[in-house]
Amino acid sequence: MELYKLTSKHKEFFSFVLDAIMANPFSLDRDIAEKNILGMTPRRNDISEIMKKVDLALKSLEKNGKISISSYPKEEQRLIKGGLLFNLFHQFMDDFDKFISKQYQTSQSEIFPQGKEIYNLLINYGLLHEESIKMIGLFYQLRRTHYLVNRNIVGQSDSMTKLRCQLWSNIFTHKLNWYLDYLFEKMEDFSTLLLGETGVGKTSVARIVGCSGYIPFDLNEGKFKESFINIFSSVNLSQFPPGLIEGELFGYSKGSFTGAVKDYQGIFERANRFGAVFIDELGDVSSSLQVKLLNVLQERAFTSVGNSEIKRFSGRVIAATNQNIHDLVAKKVFREDLYYRLCSDIIVIPPLRTRIKENEDELFLILSNLMRKVVPHVDDQLIQMTHEVIKKNVGEDYSWPGNIRELEQCVRSICLSGKYQAWKSHKKDLDHIFEQEISAKSLLHNYTHHLYKKYGSYEKISKILQVDPRTVKSYMDEN
Repeated sequence: MELYKLTSKHKEFFSFVLDAIMANPFSLDRDIAEKNILGMTPRRNDISEIMKKVDLALKSLEKNGKISISSYPKEEQRLIKGGLLFNLFHQFMDDFDKFISKQYQTSQSEIFPQGKEIYNLLINYGLLHEESIKMIGLFYQLRRTHYLVNRNIVGQSDSMTKLRCQLWSNIFTHKLNWYLDYLFEKMEDFSTLLLGETGVGKTSVARIVGCSGYIPFDLNEGKFKESFINIFSSVNLSQFPPGLIEGELFGYSKGSFTGAVKDYQGIFERANRFGAVFIDELGDVSSSLQVKLLNVLQERAFTSVGNSEIKRFSGRVIAATNQNIHDLVAKKVFREDLYYRLCSDIIVIPPLRTRIKENEDELFLILSNLMRKVVPHVDDQLIQMTHEVIKKNVGEDYSWPGNIRELEQCVRSICLSGKYQAWKSHKKDLDHIFEQEISAKSLLHNYTHHLYKKYGSYEKISKILQVDPRTVKSYMDEN
C-alpha cells in the first residue's frame, strides 16, 4: 500500500493540535496551543476559527474524499489521528451537551443517537473496534467534565482558576495521553481529600469528581452503561450519632442491633463502579472506624455490621473535612496511615473572603449564578440591585464566615425582607466582650451560636464544649 507523507508545515500544525488535545483546557498551556494553531492570540472559548483551520488542514490530506490513518508512516499516524479526533469531538460537541443536559432532567441511561455514527466514522479512519468504543466513552467524559466544571465552579479569581485546573487534573491526570495509555480504568485507586471551611462548596466539588468518571459506551444498546447522575453517592457523618456511623458506611443486617428491623445497604455497598462515594466530615470518625475505612481503601473489601460476609467495593473515594487535617494527625485524632491513603490528591477549596480579595468582581459573578438558582427569572438589573443591598448591609470588609452557603441565604433573605442581617465575626464578638461586662449565660449563648454557624451540628459542638448535645441546645435557646 502506498504511503503518503506529511509536509513539514502539516507536521508542525498537527503537533500544535495534539498539544491542544493533551493540555488542560483551563490552563495557560491550552491558551498557548490555541495561539499556535491560529498563529495569533485567540479569543477565549471561541473554537470556531480553530475548527475552520483544522478542518481545512484535514481536507488538504483527503484522498478520494477520505483520510485513512494507516496510509501514513507510523511516526506520523499519531499526528493524523489527533487532528481527526479533535475535529470529530468538536463536530459532535453540541450533541453531547444536549444529551448531558437531558440526563440532568431524567437521570436515566438513554440512547445516545449519535453514538453509532461516531463509531462508524472512527472505524473508517482506521481505528479498531475497541479503540473506537474507548474514544466514544472518552468524548462523553471530556464534555461531561467540562460541562460540570463550568456549571459549578463560578468565578474568575486566581483561586478558582487554579481550582478548575486542579479538578481537571484530578479526573484526567496531568496529561491526557498518560490517562488514556495507563490509568483510565484504574482511577478508583486514586482517592481525593477535600479541605475547606464550612459552606465553601466541598459537596459541589466532590460531585464534579464523582460524576466525571469514565463510562463505557454499549454499541449494541446504543447507550452509555450508566447515567452520570446515578454514579455519585454521599454521606455527611456529622449528621449521625457516633453509634450509627458504621451502619451508614458499611450497612447492617436485620437484628444486628436494636432498631435494625431490616437489612440496610451502606454507602460502600451502594457505590457505583463508574463513580465515587463522598464521605463528608471524615474528621469526626472514631479511630476504630478509621481502621475499617483504611481496610476498605487498601483491600477494596468490607463487612456489614452483624454480617461476616466479605463484600467488594468499586469506585473512587472522596473525603472531606472542615478541620485542619494536619492538626488532627499531629494530635493523633486522625490516623496517619489513613491520611496517607487518602492524600493521592489534596484539593483546598478557598473561602469566599479570599476569592473576593483576589478579584473585586468575584462577588457579583457568584451572585449572578446563585440568583438564577433562587429566582426563576433574573435580569442584570435585579442582580445589580441585590449586589448593592449586600454591600450596604454587610460592608466591603465582611468576612463571610458561612461562605457560599451564607451568601445563598443572604440572597433569600433579601428576596423576602429586602435586607440581610450580617453575622458578627468572632473577632468583633471578642471586642464586644472586652469592651463591656456580659454574663456567662450570654457568653455561652453567643459562643454556641458561633460554633453552630461554623459546624452546623449539635454533636460536633458537644465534643468541643465537652457537654451533652441537649445542654448545647439549652445554651442556644437561652436569651
